[in-house]
Amino acid sequence: MSQCFDPRRGRIAIVRLRTFSGRKGSDSEPAYRMQLADSLEREGLFQGAARQYTTVAEQFPESSYYPSAVRRAALMYSISPIPRE
Repeated sequence: MSQCFDPRRGRIAIVRLRTFSGRKGSDSEPAYRMQLADSLEREGLFQGAARQYTTVAEQFPESSYYPSAVRRAALMYSISPIPRE
């Protein structure tokens, strides 16, 4: 399970996911992060989803998930821009 704080609701959302196997050189980690991002997106946690999609795009540019991660990150940031401090 993964947890992500939802500031709008003032609670922690718990997201159930398959276990990450951690094999180097495989698509396991980007697949896990894409699944986590999708779960966060469905919960309405757009900033958390954007961070996960961005991580996939930045850390795994050669993966098959890259094009989708870039598109989804842009969409998540357009829905819920990062608050300025």
